[in-house]
Amino acid sequence: MKYSILAIVALLFGGISCEEQERTKTYDEDRAKRAMAYSAATYCLKSTIENWSCGEACDYFEKIKTAILVEDPVLRILGYVTYDSEENEIVVAFRGTNGLDRANWLQNLKMYMKPIDDEEDILVHAGILESYLGIKDGIRAAVKKLLQSIPQANIFVTGHSLGGALANLAALDIKTHLLPAKN
Repeated sequence: MKYSILAIVALLFGGISCEEQERTKTYDEDRAKRAMAYSAATYCLKSTIENWSCGEACDYFEKIKTAILVEDPVLRILGYVTYDSEENEIVVAFRGTNGLDRANWLQNLKMYMKPIDDEEDILVHAGILESYLGIKDGIRAAVKKLLQSIPQANIFVTGHSLGGALANLAALDIKTHLLPAKN
């Protein structure tokens, strides 16, 4: 049986914490607001994301001081990884489609399905998969670096629009490749 993940129908402003997803399925207003602010920060200027000085979105998180920017300059996909010490979370956030950016829209329009990794049974939107693959190594490296220094941290993945779809792929990728398997 083939399973399809239609990543285009993803979270608008959502966040997935691998640990929390297993603990609870209730709506948390504060968590939703944090996810929205993390996602909003992805639309700031790159230099202000890196030094966490982008204004209202960054000001929402007083304890965050820097972020690791991850970008595919060809497809113009952008995300960041940071650590929120107040919540003890490694945050991975993705920007949605960037306005009239041609490269982003061309990826959005690749609406055929492609196998994820070598798993022929799991199919995803081709453009979204290609977009994630363009920044996957940078995301993995940044998350791995933070996990090595803060192994007890939870991981929170979020994004807006296209970023929400990328967040779904990232959550699966991080859980599959970076987190120890639970027995």
